[in-house]
Amino acid sequence: DINPLDKFIEQRCKPTDSIYQLSDHCYRAPTHFQDIYYEYKIWCREQGYGAKCWEKKKVYNHLVNWQRDCPYGLSLGQTVKEGTQNGTTRMTYFNLVVISED
Repeated sequence: DINPLDKFIEQRCKPTDSIYQLSDHCYRAPTHFQDIYYEYKIWCREQGYGAKCWEKKKVYNHLVNWQRDCPYGLSLGQTVKEGTQNGTTRMTYFNLVVISED
């Protein structure tokens, strides 16, 4: 069974430290889920995965598991004001940065 998301993470992403968000007065993982998902969909199309490209919910759940198991850990709050590293379930950030293919 092909797992295109792990291939995408391996080929196009770099684990990265959280950064200080002046506006929220907290450290937050650098990349919002929507940004990763957008780049993942483009990558899938470029790689010819088509129907094997995972749907949004499956990508999200897999990234949450990746975040939980990575050295940065997973810290989700109920509200953005809590200042957790990964935001909330509605506004989730991950310690991954998508790198360009240049």
